[in-house]
Amino acid sequence: MIDGVNPYQYLYRENFMGIIPQKLNNIYLLGLTRPMTGGVANIVEMQSLFIHKLVTQPEFHCKIHHNLSQRIADYNDYYFGNTEPRKTDHTIHFGFYTDDIARLIGIDHKVSECHSVKDLIFYYAFPNNAFKYRLKGEYAIDGIKELIEKINHKHGYFINIFSSLIKNFIYMEHVGDICEWINNGENIIFNNMKYKENY
Repeated sequence: MIDGVNPYQYLYRENFMGIIPQKLNNIYLLGLTRPMTGGVANIVEMQSLFIHKLVTQPEFHCKIHHNLSQRIADYNDYYFGNTEPRKTDHTIHFGFYTDDIARLIGIDHKVSECHSVKDLIFYYAFPNNAFKYRLKGEYAIDGIKELIEKINHKHGYFINIFSSLIKNFIYMEHVGDICEWINNGENIIFNNMKYKENY
C-alpha cells in the first residue's frame, strides 16, 4: 500500500531498470526482473551492486533520481518501442541488462580500453555475466581474471561468434541486405550494439 491507502501494483515499465519505482520513495525492488533463458543470478548480482551504490553514495543517488522519469521513458522507448505493455515485460535478455547496469554504475568495459584483438573479442563476444564487470573498478574481486581466462580457453576465446558473423556477410550481396540482417539480429546474436555502433 502507498501511504497505507493506495494499493501498489508492480509494472515493469513504471520502474527504472525494474528496480526503482516512480511511485514509491526509497524502496528498491530486487529480483523481479527475470531472464528469458539463464542468467537470473547475473541479474540479481548486478541489481545488488546498483542498489548498493544508490544507498551508499548520495551523489550517485541524486544523479539517477533527478531525471528518473526521463530515464524510464528512454529505457522503455529503446527496448519496447511503441508496443503495448505486456505481462512479460519483466523478462529480458540478461546480457543487455547486465551491460546497462554496468554502465550506470561505471564499471563497464570500453572499446577505447582494448589494446589487442583478444581484448576486442572479450569486449564484443564474451558473455555479459556479472563477473565480467567485477574485473576492475570499485566492485572488482580477486580471482576474476583467472576465471575469465579459464572460460576463454575452454570456449576457444569465443572466436566462433566472429566467424559466424563474417560468414553471413560474405553471403550477402547488397548493403541493404546486410543492414536488414544487422537490424534483425542485433539483439540476438551479438551483445547489445547500442553503444558499439561506431566501432
